[in-house]
Amino acid sequence: MPNPENVNSGIEYFVQVCSSTDAKARACLHLIAQVSRERAFDFLRTKLQLGYLVWSGIRDSISTKGYTSVTIYLTYISYRIIIQSERPPPLLEEKIEIFLDLLRQGIVEMSPSEYASHVSSLVLLMSETPKYLGKEAGRYWNHIDSGFYDFNRRMRN
Repeated sequence: MPNPENVNSGIEYFVQVCSSTDAKARACLHLIAQVSRERAFDFLRTKLQLGYLVWSGIRDSISTKGYTSVTIYLTYISYRIIIQSERPPPLLEEKIEIFLDLLRQGIVEMSPSEYASHVSSLVLLMSETPKYLGKEAGRYWNHIDSGFYDFNRRMRN
């Protein structure tokens, strides 16, 4: 019988934030993802050594709401953290919530110059021209997959 402490597990911690059509909230979420990317990896992977895969970022998702012949498609943008680990999911969730509290504190205490640096970094990333066709096609497929067909959204963020 396998040792339950050595069984692979994982968690996708998903926080639904706003509608994909809310440009201001979407831009703020992109900034939070920019700020948290390195911090999440450093805290959850390096310091706590929770798993061999730690990722954080945003995701568009689509859900449906309907009754009989009327269906409404709702698109949301979410912040998520994914950890693949040998630790149990309840422990991973607890540590993610600790990280989110630390992230909030870090954002509140951020200096104006550090904030400006994150904003310029995000602007540069969002305005970057795809380096190869696969990356450009991926951007379009993300819009198609989410059900929110705003192909020029990156230019307006």
